[in-house]
Amino acid sequence: MTHADPLAVSSAAHEPAVPDLAFQGLVTPFIQRLYRFLAVRLGDEREARDALQETLVAAWQGLPRLKDVDDPWPWLAGIAAHKAADVGRRRRPVLPLADDSQRAVEADDNSADVRAAFSRLPVKAREILLLRYFLRLSEDETAAALGLRVGTVKSRAARARRLLLGELE
Repeated sequence: MTHADPLAVSSAAHEPAVPDLAFQGLVTPFIQRLYRFLAVRLGDEREARDALQETLVAAWQGLPRLKDVDDPWPWLAGIAAHKAADVGRRRRPVLPLADDSQRAVEADDNSADVRAAFSRLPVKAREILLLRYFLRLSEDETAAALGLRVGTVKSRAARARRLLLGELE
């Protein structure tokens, strides 16, 4: 089964085709970063691919609301963060069916400890850490992406770092 290009948009619905190419040029440099963010945020590649597609559709539909064409990254990251939250709300709780010991990582692997601690954080804390430190958005960009004030981003980021450090102790 071949998968369609997530950037392929039917030009029949939009005249002329130039906006299609402009949109592709606008989002293509950020596709991999968006996907990595969604994969880490959701912890599931299939859901990340679906959320990426939803992000691109929402970006296409919301293109008239893009304020800074020269720097669309915060706008795209904000859309992706909202789509990831939507996926999280739609999830049904899953009970483990088998012992996870087969997937255990060696005890000295710090990254497994960090991932486990990260997964125990509240959603808002994970989101702010991902946007600020994984995607390296500035405080202003994170605020724009989440529709928050910069002061709120600063306080949430500080609290999220403390929570993560507490989980790692």
